[in-house]
Amino acid sequence: MPGQSEYAFTDVVRANAQANPAKVACVFVYEAARGQLAAETVTYEELDLKARHVAAWIADHGLAGRPVLVAPSRGRHFAAALLGCLYAGATAVPVDAVDGQAHRTERLLAVVRDCGAELVLAERADAPALTQLLAAAGHGGTVCLAVDAAGQAAGEAAGEAADPPRTRTRPDDDALLLYGPGPADAPRGVRVTYRMLAEGQPWAQRVLRSSAGSRVGGLLPYRYGTGLVMHLLHPLWLGATGVLVPAGSPGGLPSQWVETVSSYGITTGLTSTYGYQLAAERTTDAELAGLALGHWETAVICASPQQPDARRAFGARFAAAGFSPDAFVSCLAPPESPFPVAARPVADLAGPPAARRVAEKSLDRGELCDAAPGEPFRTLVSVGRSVGPELSLAAPDTGAPVPEGRVGALRVNGLSTGDEAVRFDGELYVSGCLREGIKVPGRAACVLLVHPQDVERSAQATSELCMRTAAFGVPYAPGRDRLVVVQEVRDGLRHDVDLRGLGVRMLRRITDEFEVEPGTVVLVRPGTVRRNFRGRVSRSAVRGLFLSGRLRPLYEISSTGT
Repeated sequence: MPGQSEYAFTDVVRANAQANPAKVACVFVYEAARGQLAAETVTYEELDLKARHVAAWIADHGLAGRPVLVAPSRGRHFAAALLGCLYAGATAVPVDAVDGQAHRTERLLAVVRDCGAELVLAERADAPALTQLLAAAGHGGTVCLAVDAAGQAAGEAAGEAADPPRTRTRPDDDALLLYGPGPADAPRGVRVTYRMLAEGQPWAQRVLRSSAGSRVGGLLPYRYGTGLVMHLLHPLWLGATGVLVPAGSPGGLPSQWVETVSSYGITTGLTSTYGYQLAAERTTDAELAGLALGHWETAVICASPQQPDARRAFGARFAAAGFSPDAFVSCLAPPESPFPVAARPVADLAGPPAARRVAEKSLDRGELCDAAPGEPFRTLVSVGRSVGPELSLAAPDTGAPVPEGRVGALRVNGLSTGDEAVRFDGELYVSGCLREGIKVPGRAACVLLVHPQDVERSAQATSELCMRTAAFGVPYAPGRDRLVVVQEVRDGLRHDVDLRGLGVRMLRRITDEFEVEPGTVVLVRPGTVRRNFRGRVSRSAVRGLFLSGRLRPLYEISSTGT
């Protein structure tokens, strides 16, 4: 357990590596063949050794206390780079590896601009192209180093590496700078200090019911926010094992995700309501017969809002595989926070989560009132009691704090999560989604907050025929929106324009770039996308036309066909 040392977190990890060097620290699941899962493991000794080499690099460049981008594509190199930053007293800034997707490239460059990183840690295969990319964008002074080349001298084979210099890091210095959801060209970073990283671990342990014998994993992407801290760093603090599945990989698909839990012995971890829903809906009887889930002690449901039907459906579907509904724990874990900001921990698990039948009209007024008999209602399930000062509720228009019983915009560390929520009797209820972002199903069976301006830019880049665009969400299942893109097409009435081909390319581009489930693309004539009095696209007006059936599409395509 961490003490009062300013090096508390890294001291504990180093102690775990010395006490159990041969123990597996991380299991990185990947697709070996189509539909076949495999895994790459790294021991505490291997991870510690590589991290010390990385830390020495950082010290040689004089970057202790400075932001360092962590961008390796392979999991084992990502983990070593991240830990190496902490060993050296630098601020680790984890980002996606650049893979040619325009959205990710734009975001990486924006993060470099925002944080002023002078060093990017990548891999040999990616470093040359990344160096050229940085130089072309005016960041020629930012150095790109290949983590997999660190320590290639004979000393590594012998298990030798010099201890990195002990930088005088203060508890309130930044350990991590985490960039959550937001427009690709205007990323927003969340600071995680060394104090926060150390002091948050016992709370994480209480929520997960974890120990040194746990195998921790789930569907939250391990490069971001809560997924990174809870599934990668927390097991290292415990001396446990993290089982990590990258977003969009086959191991992150519904039935194969549960297969990962079964095959790799996951005992605890966090997954979105959507992941549980899809697993219950799509796992076949043949797949179910091959699963063994009796070891799954804690299944944390991250949701906004909570969906009691998903809990019941999953519990009933997988009971035959040994899953117990008693394993469920509710929590709220937005990407803007490194730890859950609300949960029902072990001490509160004597009964089911608090649920209220709330009058729909009261929610429309921004209030939480119990429904009268016969009155239309919605069932809201508590995500638990809020923890930490970083959670607040504010009026969406003014930003002023809202009192208990009133609906407000949920903010973590001052950043909006895209949710509306209300506090009542100490419990936190997420009641809906703000329209500044679109909450849509992701490929990894998690719900992603996609910003409409990013989607619109991507759609317009599909063809020179594209003019104004409006992207928005429409509800199609509890807690989930369907992404809709309405695209004006220049010369859309010409007979030689391949509207079907354009629609297919646009749908595929958006699906691949944002890693979301396919939505709907509607191609329309110029002038269809409405603008407000300031000349900006009025997404709400176009959404109203779509829902009322008043759009006159030239061509429409969705995941279910034309």
